[in-house]
Amino acid sequence: MSLVIIRNEAVASGWTTTVDSNGETIEAIDLSNDCSGWQGAGGASSCLLLRGVEARFGNADQVYDLNEQRAAVAGWYNLTNGEHTFLGAGRTIRAGMQLDF
Repeated sequence: MSLVIIRNEAVASGWTTTVDSNGETIEAIDLSNDCSGWQGAGGASSCLLLRGVEARFGNADQVYDLNEQRAAVAGWYNLTNGEHTFLGAGRTIRAGMQLDF
């Protein structure tokens, strides 16, 4: 799910807020509301999953700010396209055949 889609769903739900981060005001998503009010394709399940993501990549205050969103995206990117995929050992597969006469 892209950050743009998440932001649009939060706006549709009325859950956007702003927080102060290092002297800068940034946009955030307030996840402390009842998840049944989440507007979007996934409904309440999207809200619950975002709470888990916020707890994993943020400070578990149920306010999913832009810095936490960037950390989550960076974690996903590093998992799928990180340095290990370019510099690590290549993936191998072994196939064999046996003939008996």
